Amino acid sequence: MRPPFVFMVSLAGNLLLGIIWATAHKSPPAVTNPPAPAMIMPAANEGATSASPIPSTPNLPSTHSWQMIESKDFAQYAANLRAVGCPEWVVRDVIVAGIDRFYHGSIKLAPAYSPPWQNADRRRADSRVQAGRQSELESEQQALIKASLGYEWDNRDEEIWNQAIVSSLIFGFLPDEKVSQVTALDEKYAHAAESIRTDVHGILIDEDRARLQLLYQSLTAEKSRLLDPVELDELQLRVQAAGYFAAYEFHLDGVAVNDTDLKEITGYSEAVKDMAKERFVEERNMTEAERARRQAAFEQQIETLLGPARSVDYRRAQDINFRETYGFIQQNNLPKTAAIGVYEARRTAEDQLREIAADTSLSPTEQATALSVLKAATANSISARLGGAYQNYLAGPGQWLENLAVPPQSQTQGGAQ
Repeated sequence: MRPPFVFMVSLAGNLLLGIIWATAHKSPPAVTNPPAPAMIMPAANEGATSASPIPSTPNLPSTHSWQMIESKDFAQYAANLRAVGCPEWVVRDVIVAGIDRFYHGSIKLAPAYSPPWQNADRRRADSRVQAGRQSELESEQQALIKASLGYEWDNRDEEIWNQAIVSSLIFGFLPDEKVSQVTALDEKYAHAAESIRTDVHGILIDEDRARLQLLYQSLTAEKSRLLDPVELDELQLRVQAAGYFAAYEFHLDGVAVNDTDLKEITGYSEAVKDMAKERFVEERNMTEAERARRQAAFEQQIETLLGPARSVDYRRAQDINFRETYGFIQQNNLPKTAAIGVYEARRTAEDQLREIAADTSLSPTEQATALSVLKAATANSISARLGGAYQNYLAGPGQWLENLAVPPQSQTQGGAQ
């Protein structure tokens, strides 16, 4: 079952507390009769795709000899494996392992060496040449895998998929096979973009930006051929949510939202910053005024979507004081109303604290008495809302109560806040 969009956004952006993601990446079933591990690899001076004269796959006998299935032509090899009924994951493992072994010796280049008497510019140039060669080899290997299997694949991306929870959150709704194909595409185009930036030493002109924009368009086009429209839309939203909400401190603690709401809000955020596109081409020359205008428009769209009551919850959720209180309430299985009550009591008390401190008509003794009364009244109000959890609150997020008996100017001088 794919993770709901609300859950994915909440964990990726650290929006909701106390939710634990537990997803298992299914391992492929064991093969009853696995193929023999030995493989005949092409010699170093032979092309990786040179054909081998073997019988055409439709004429393979019912009892198969491994020598009749194996081929130096990886595309033919894959076709032979499929023809005898090998599951697709077995075909991938065999073909990708073979190509990896073929490239293993050449793709791991020795570190670039420049004599110490060469200047720094020459040494950097040598390093760039070597990096370019390795990039070419990796691209060549990925091209051979795609030509042999008929689609993008990279086992390194599958390892990342198995290990990284963010990847699970972004790709968890897709079949495993598509996950690795999509991540292989991302890796290929990200590598191409990095090569462009490296070639120009990170100083981009309009021509370079146009090349990066073209790369992004090509990546989107390839994904649209691999995924159906619903899958593509879902993936774009999840990438945007994982990037934007975490980077921009967007919070929905205590706000009643569903998948549809989150998808709408995620769509709105693209007008502020398109996270996927900006991996390739960053938007230039945006003034602070324009940034503020976009942010204000985004906030207005959210409030229109949520309506008056939930908009109040949304504004409250942006305050770290409320988030700390709400987290405590959740941990102690108390109702949301308790979090709101404690938060409002704190706001009221802190407003009154400032008023008392600013009242020049009070003597120091009168001011101290007023602050003591304020502290006692606030503590009673919060205790009534928290019940048996009150003492734990004082030891945790409620430590601010101690400051109610201290004038704000003294807190500032003493570094308490």
